[in-house]
Amino acid sequence: MTIEEAQKLMDEDKPVSYQGNQYLIVGVNQLNDTVTLKAGRIGKDVKVSELENG
Repeated sequence: MTIEEAQKLMDEDKPVSYQGNQYLIVGVNQLNDTVTLKAGRIGKDVKVSELENG
């Protein structure tokens, strides 16, 4: 997945798959190519390359 694809999924409130679970993206960091996933009360930062579409 690319950072642009992640941004589009975040804008559309569509989930992504990370390690077999579904998460919503709540933030995108283009400087280091990561996103923040909604995982409970604390977000989880992961590399965009580790995500799969829905």
